[in-house]
Amino acid sequence: MEKRTFFITMLFAIFTHAQEADRPSSRQVQVSVHAAYLSTWFSGADLGHLTTQHRSISGQGFAAGLLIDKAIGAQTGLMHELWYHNSSLAFPFESDTAAGSAVLKLNSLRLSPISGYYQRNNIRISAGPFVNMLLTAKVLGTGAQGDPLPQPDIFGTQDDAQDDAQYLQKFDYGFALGGTYRFPFGASAGIHYRHGFASLFDNSNSFATDPTGNRRTLKIHQRQLAISVGYQF
Repeated sequence: MEKRTFFITMLFAIFTHAQEADRPSSRQVQVSVHAAYLSTWFSGADLGHLTTQHRSISGQGFAAGLLIDKAIGAQTGLMHELWYHNSSLAFPFESDTAAGSAVLKLNSLRLSPISGYYQRNNIRISAGPFVNMLLTAKVLGTGAQGDPLPQPDIFGTQDDAQDDAQYLQKFDYGFALGGTYRFPFGASAGIHYRHGFASLFDNSNSFATDPTGNRRTLKIHQRQLAISVGYQF
């Protein structure tokens, strides 16, 4: 009877110790800052509404972000991220009066409210949803001779007739997947892919997509690849 009680007590103590080892402490809440190179592109079947070349529209940019993560197990945890993005995308265009090239400049905030991660040794894999809020957007056009061309407002406000013109979607949402290598001295380097689900244009289902007047949601979506470096405090 005493042996049975002893072994039960030992098992209980081992189990309790394991639970304490896995239980997050205040030290496992970590804050880090990050900077990233961005490769952004638009893809979809209706790119012809933006460019004369029906292919992906791509560009480059940079991002800066703040990340807070908290361990919930020995190798798992949750992350919360806030990023500022600045991107420029170039594409050729042609209208009834002119043809040339254009640059679309975008500034936005991206919030990843909660993402899960799995970390083994120094390698961390993370995944989770995100919401992207467009802050500003403008198009700069250049003619075939290098002369500046006026471009319509593409951002739009509440005072504009959103159903009658092609204004950009103010909120995008999607899913992000990333991998990070965390160095022992606090620095990190990672690569991340973000896949947007929202249509690029607001109220895009109200636009006529061909001369017959047929209407459907324009299939133009944003994708992004980021290469980042960071430091954990």
